[in-house]
Amino acid sequence: MRSLKQRGIDPVKEGASLANFLNLSSTEPLLASQIAVVQQVLLKLIELTAEVKQGPKKYLSPKEVSFARAEWDDRLRHFNSLLEPHTWNLHLIGWGPDGKPVFCDLPASGFDTSVIFKLIQIARAGFIDHFKKCELATCGVWFFARKRWGRFHSAKCKREAGRSTEEFKEAHRNYQQQYYRNTLSPHQDLYRKGLSPKEVRERMKTRRHNGKRR
Repeated sequence: MRSLKQRGIDPVKEGASLANFLNLSSTEPLLASQIAVVQQVLLKLIELTAEVKQGPKKYLSPKEVSFARAEWDDRLRHFNSLLEPHTWNLHLIGWGPDGKPVFCDLPASGFDTSVIFKLIQIARAGFIDHFKKCELATCGVWFFARKRWGRFHSAKCKREAGRSTEEFKEAHRNYQQQYYRNTLSPHQDLYRKGLSPKEVRERMKTRRHNGKRR
């Protein structure tokens, strides 16, 4: 990551910028086709990287390993075919203080190529899995997570997602019921003593029965 910053590239800043670019497809229809190209490369790169991090499946037989390797090579060729229209070159820009030659990646012309070039730079820095789509069903926007395990693009989305779980709904129902019993129920004095709804009903039946006997 330090080498990228030396080139004037901040992966976190560029990642957030690219995520915002990917979200323009809903508001800028003229950019939709360009965004689709970048998104296709990003999704495929995220998918392949995740599989690599999971490691090889040790239970595969030699024949299955050979087949899996051939399939993997095909997938890499397919991914590289996505990059072919967006080539760039290395240029010698001088020598450092230690006498080592310094090269700089220069993308070819074209807006798509420039964006994908930045995407590849971020991937080189090991940040490709920071690109996420917000997991809130009603949101789904792209964002660049500061932590790899980030799931939501904002605190608001995180709260709303938490409120949509069955656990939260059940806890909320229990809270509302308890609040009613302790503050609004005509039998709140009994509930405050710790009686359960069943015990309160039994107590009311006994009171009504004794009243009739009188």
